[in-house]
Amino acid sequence: MNNLYKLSTSLDMNIKNYSELLKITDGKITKKDKVAFTDEELRSIYEKRGTDQLYDIVLILLFTGFRATELLTIDKSMIFLDENKFVGGIKTDSGKNRTIPISRHIKPILEKYMNNNKKYLFYNTHKNRYTYGNLKNAMTELNHTTHECRHTFSSNFYRTSADKLTIKKIVGHKSQDLMEDVYVHKTDDELQTTMKEFDDYMEKVLCF
Repeated sequence: MNNLYKLSTSLDMNIKNYSELLKITDGKITKKDKVAFTDEELRSIYEKRGTDQLYDIVLILLFTGFRATELLTIDKSMIFLDENKFVGGIKTDSGKNRTIPISRHIKPILEKYMNNNKKYLFYNTHKNRYTYGNLKNAMTELNHTTHECRHTFSSNFYRTSADKLTIKKIVGHKSQDLMEDVYVHKTDDELQTTMKEFDDYMEKVLCF
C-alpha cells in the first residue's frame, strides 16, 4: 500500500496514505476451532426430526459427512434408496461422484423428501431450492456451523473400528498415501458394512 501511495503521488494524485494507519502483526492467523456437536445436542436434534426442515437437513449432514452444498444441490436421481447409497459430491476429484452409504437413522427422512416430485430434496419458503445461505442463517439458532456437522460425522466415525481410508472415501478427502489413493478401492459392500458399524455406535449415542 505504501508503494502504491508513492506511485500515486508521483502521478500528482491527491490521495491519503492509508498504509500509515495499518498495524503490522506477527502474521499469525488464528482460525476458530471446529466444535463438534455434543451427544446431548445430537439427541435433541434427532428428537426434533420431522418438526422442521432445518433439523432434517442437519441430521442428514451429521450422518453422511456431506458438505452442505453437496447435499443441497444433489439431484434426487443420484439418491438410490433401494441400494442404500448416494452418489454425488463436488469440489475436488476425490469428492466428486463418490459413494456415500445411507444410514438407517436418516433413511426415513430421505424417503419423506424423495416424494416431493421435485429435482432437489429441500426448498425454501419461496419454493426455490434451499441454498447454503438459507442453511447458514438458520443454523445460528444451533450455535454451530455447517462444517461442524461434517466434523462431527468424522469424529464419531473415528470412534468405530473403521479405517481412515474408508472415512476419507466417504467424506471425499484425498489420501496422502499414493498406494491407498491409487490402488486401494472400497466396494459398496465394504462401505455399507462400515456404515452399519457407525449406525450401531450412533444408536448408543442416541440412547435407543
